[in-house]
Amino acid sequence: MILLLIEKIKLTGNARFIPLLKVWKDIDYKKVRIEIQKVIDYLMKDGTIF
Repeated sequence: MILLLIEKIKLTGNARFIPLLKVWKDIDYKKVRIEIQKVIDYLMKDGTIF
């Protein structure tokens, strides 16, 4: 479920999620941290701010 939520955040293309993702990444498990970082990287590169 967590990975599904992270993927949905990525698909929004909304870079405003980055601060939340960064805080979440610092407190969650390694596998989840890796996926969160992938989404942050994607949003910083391709995301837009709404």
